[in-house]
Amino acid sequence: MALNERQQYALKQVALGHSIYISGSGGKGKSFTIRSIVEKFADSTVLLAPTGIAALNIQGSTIHSAFKLSFDMLTKKHWTRTNAKAEQLFAKSGPVKRIIIDEISMVRADILVTIDQQLRRIRRLNVAFGGLQVIVVGDFYQLPPVLTRKDEKVFFNFYESPFSFGTETWSSAGFEHIELVQNMRQSDETFRNHLEMIRTKGPTYKQSVDFFNKIGSKNLDNVLENDPIFLCSVNRNADAINAQHYEELDGKEHTFYAKRSGQFKGDPAPYELNLKYGTKVMFTVNDRDGSYVNGETGYFLGVVGDKIQVLKDNDVEVLVDKNTWEDKEYVVDGDELSTTSNGKYTQYPLKQAWAVSIHKSQGLTLENAVIDASASCFVSGQMYVALSRIKSLDGMGIMGKIRNSDIIVDETIKEFYENDCRGIGLL
Repeated sequence: MALNERQQYALKQVALGHSIYISGSGGKGKSFTIRSIVEKFADSTVLLAPTGIAALNIQGSTIHSAFKLSFDMLTKKHWTRTNAKAEQLFAKSGPVKRIIIDEISMVRADILVTIDQQLRRIRRLNVAFGGLQVIVVGDFYQLPPVLTRKDEKVFFNFYESPFSFGTETWSSAGFEHIELVQNMRQSDETFRNHLEMIRTKGPTYKQSVDFFNKIGSKNLDNVLENDPIFLCSVNRNADAINAQHYEELDGKEHTFYAKRSGQFKGDPAPYELNLKYGTKVMFTVNDRDGSYVNGETGYFLGVVGDKIQVLKDNDVEVLVDKNTWEDKEYVVDGDELSTTSNGKYTQYPLKQAWAVSIHKSQGLTLENAVIDASASCFVSGQMYVALSRIKSLDGMGIMGKIRNSDIIVDETIKEFYENDCRGIGLL
């Protein structure tokens, strides 16, 4: 796939050494742009993400791992606690010329500020990020940073907003805003227009809610006939749907246990994977040979030797090997940038897929899905993420009814975009 005009421009600005913010709603090619940057500048680029799964998706490292940050709220005392490995990795004289931070909407304000302050110290240069080029990627209208109740008690004594754009760090970085506008997921203009109204909670968002409720109700029976994925706002609903469907299956149960080593955290596939004939499954990685892609679905048929046989939704049978995920850590070896493994996780890259939480659906493209609107949305952008996963209106069903109150958008996000993403100086 060739880069479009905006993507080419972004790549040019990276080559010129500029710090940029690449934005775009769901399906606009942000991940493809990241891959294109890395292909050209792999030997001098560190890829970071706020969560383990997001880091695995871009084949990078977590922010916390690269900087050895505490998982507590970060304050001024953490700005000077630089780690020896981070000092070597990001040294001004070293090979690293830039970092890419994906899923920037989920990076809390205190984390971005600490990265900035530590890089100033490591590189002995009191300018944004110590003069290191920084590319941030993501859509603030999608899922926000996680702030626990424990953190909230302290956090708002220092920050007025959890978002990274509400800091002096963002403002001082002077990111050039490059918005990707070509939709790679939905081709229907009416669909796209209503999605954008939901995304931004625009002036006619209530009409868009009515539109999706009408379409989703009308399509529900037809979509259900295609054995869709249910998108649920809370994990317990997704777990209940998966459990109910699984119990209805007859036949022998096959159980596969993952192997974990080192400091690998998280489960990119279930530690205990239980499958019966006919279990609906989702692939959780892209196959190196292109036989399947992350988010694609199918059905478990059986075991062939040490492989799992899956019938994909397009009626193509594939044999699935175990996959090994690595918790990568960037290191400098001589004058070269390389990676080492902190830990590994080996399992078949599959999970039961009658239902998934909206949070875990981010980044997926789905042909057929039913949005379970029985439980209310509770964070900014959640309903938009659910609606925008679905490729076409014909493949969208809605169980229950989307409420106007499910459309949640933090007002500071609107202010940020209206200010061309220059930051709103809320520190």
